[in-house]
Formats: sequence, structure tokens, C-alpha cells
Amino acid sequence: MVMVINLSKIYFHIDVNNAFLSWEAVYMLEHGEKTDIRDIESAIAGDPKKRTGVILAKSPKAKAMGVKTGEAIFQARKKCPNLVLFPPHHNFYNRKSKQMKKLLEDFSDVIEQFSIDEYFIEYIPILGDYMDVAHTIQTRIFNELGFTVNIGVSDVKYLAKVASDFEKPNKIHTLFKNEIKEKLWPLRIEDMFLLGPKSAKKLKEIGINTIGKLANTNVDILKAHLKSHGEELYNFAWGKDLDQKHEKHEVPKSVSHSKTSAYDLTNLDEIYTFILDIANDTCIRLRKEKMKTKNISVTLKTNNFDVYSSSATLDAPTDSTTEIFKICKKLFNNMYKKEPLRLIGINLSCLENSELSQLNIFDCLNEKTCKVDKTVDSLLEKFNDNNVITRGSLIKSK
Repeated sequence: MVMVINLSKIYFHIDVNNAFLSWEAVYMLEHGEKTDIRDIESAIAGDPKKRTGVILAKSPKAKAMGVKTGEAIFQARKKCPNLVLFPPHHNFYNRKSKQMKKLLEDFSDVIEQFSIDEYFIEYIPILGDYMDVAHTIQTRIFNELGFTVNIGVSDVKYLAKVASDFEKPNKIHTLFKNEIKEKLWPLRIEDMFLLGPKSAKKLKEIGINTIGKLANTNVDILKAHLKSHGEELYNFAWGKDLDQKHEKHEVPKSVSHSKTSAYDLTNLDEIYTFILDIANDTCIRLRKEKMKTKNISVTLKTNNFDVYSSSATLDAPTDSTTEIFKICKKLFNNMYKKEPLRLIGINLSCLENSELSQLNIFDCLNEKTCKVDKTVDSLLEKFNDNNVITRGSLIKSK
């Protein structure tokens, strides 16, 4: 029996089951491999040749042996001696993600990418019953793209995401506002949306072990322990729609972007390309916000989790990818200790409205550079695809 709910909007959250491993399995099968690595003790690792590599994804059988995402290869092999490791093919994963988005366009004009393996779509009632549509999406993704997904269905976007995390794999779950007490409140507090381990520990210390307990706790108590985040969690627990908070666009105080490498970065040319890639993405966002920066900082994290950072204040604000990359490269050179790197981040702060910034002699000194930035931005806006165009120096890396 299908539950009928009279709503103005229904959201689906589509989440790929064990994305990297599933996509790697599809990749191998498409290239002639006979064994489906989803059916054996396997994992995707940053660099299978190094004991210090990190597990990026694991198969159900490897998970049953205790293998965890994010742990070192040597730790995983202690738990699972027969573990078979495979390197990631990120370009293929991006392609599969885009293929899934293309398929979802057959079902909705409103599509929001949440991560490489997650999409929100707004359900269109004229397509039929929402559960029938969800099953059709699930079936088409498997038949046409070769992997399974979980789908969460709700009248609140974030509740759809919560629902998609229920029993896996290849399942469809609902979590409407009128189902919160039955389906959401019995869950452990650790399962709370956007609740980190430190905050979960604080809540457990005051006796809040379930989401239902949190929902029925005085909001002032939650704010006393978690400040404004406590009130936010309280609203989550009651299924209050979060979209209203974002209707008015807020001017950002900073723009940042970081990337984690699947392997140790040691080659200087490769590191520079990595920095340029991050700077390019960060500057695109900066210009989209119509802002310029006067402060640039670069953060490095080594394979031993040591963190270094350095920053520079500019005489005049800029939004030029070329100029910002030059400064990031200089900051990097000043603090790099030739240690293997795993993460690089760039933060642009002290922002000014680019339309109101006072022009100075250095603005667009190189007219070609400005034209390149504007051309890239306009093409990205037109095609809505970061891979349609890229800087020539990034082609080899990508």
C-alpha cells in the first residue's frame, strides 16, 4: 500500500552505494575483468604499493572483517590478510557522477549536487506516484550505469538525506515530517545530521543518547553546551525546513578550498600543479561572488598530519587566478620542508566587493590574464561543468 501525502514539494536524495568501490568495479568490468570486486575482500587505496597509503573505500566483505575507510593499508591488512587493493581512477568516477546527473535530468529540472556521489532532485508529480518514480530511477541507474543507489524521500531536503542513510544497499526509504517520531527519534545521537563526534560526546555527557532525547530537551540547555549549533540541532530533530535560512544570500567573509591527495605528494612540479588547481577553483568562486581578496593563506598537511600555514596581505585587492597562484606558490616555497604532503588548502579573506573596489594602476595590468579569467568563468556558467574548460597547465594533472 502506497502512502499518499498531499505536499507542495517532495525531495529525493540519491546516494551511490559505496561509490568509489562500486565505480571501480564497473570500470574493471568494462575493461574485461571477470571478477566483480564488490563480491570479494577488496578496497580502493590511495597507493596500494605503499604501506602508508589510506583506504578510500572497502567492499562489504572487507567491511565485515573490520576494514575502515581512512585507515592505513598496513592496519587494514592486519584485520583482513586476503585484502586485494586497487588504485582509484578519479576521472572515471567523475564521468560516472556526470552520467548519473544526466540520467536524473529525465526526472527533474531541479537538481543539486551534494557531493560526487550524491544528488538532490525535486520530484515532479506529473511523472506519477513518488515511490514509483524512485523505483524507476533506481532501476535505470543500475541497468544503464551498472551500480546501485539508495534513495531517500521526504518533504524536507535534509530529511531525504537522512532517509537515504537508512538500511543499505539498493533501498528506498521515506522520512516525512509526520514520520519523524517513528523513524528519526529512536536513532542514536551519533546518527544526527551534521553532528560531529566532539559535539556528540558533549551531548552524551548530559544524558542525551538519542535524537528523540535531544528533540525533547529544552533548547536553552542545548545552546548552553553547543551555542548556536545546539539550536540548529534542535530544529533538525523537529524536521524544520532549513532552506528558508538560505533564501537571502549572505556575503561570505572568506572563500576557501582544499584538496586531499590520494597519495603522498613529493614531486615539486606536481605540487605546483596541485596548488594551481586549487587556486583556480577558489578564484572561480571568488569571482562568482563578485569579490576580491586582500589576504591569501596557504595550509599544508603532511602524511604525518603535521600542519603548516602561511599568509600574505596584499597592497591592493585582486581576483586574478594568475596573481593569486603566484602568491600561493611563494607562500608554499617559504614554508615547504620537503615532507610528503597529503592536503593543500587556500583561503582568501579580507574580501571586498569587486564592483566597489577602488581601481588602481595594477588592476588588469595584463589584459590577457583578465580576459582568460572572464572567458573561463563565462564558459563555466554556460555549461555548468568544471571539466568543460581548464587551464592548459592542468591538463596533464587532470
